[in-house]
Amino acid sequence: MADTEMVILVAGLGGGTGSGVTPIMARLARAAGALTVATVVTPFEFEGEARSRTADTAIHHLKREADLLVRFSNQELMEATGDGIDQGKFFDLQNQRIAACLCELMNGNANAART
Repeated sequence: MADTEMVILVAGLGGGTGSGVTPIMARLARAAGALTVATVVTPFEFEGEARSRTADTAIHHLKREADLLVRFSNQELMEATGDGIDQGKFFDLQNQRIAACLCELMNGNANAART
């Protein structure tokens, strides 16, 4: 990561890979001197308490390791969109929200990227 100005990490939390690796990558990027942004998606309630706890633990670590943490909640988006949206459209919408956030970050507007 030498000579890297910014590292943007994008991960889904709740399982082992995103929740386990993302805080480590954030720590390494920040130690290398890069501005470190973690953009994460948290699980639905129906995915269970274990996944929620795993995501919460990862967020706890990311708050210490990243310069900026941007969280997208699948549960909150589902509640906002209602039951009428199909799964494909739901994830398209979530992906669009993440992409818009990343565009704002790349344009240097960290305040607009916060959700």
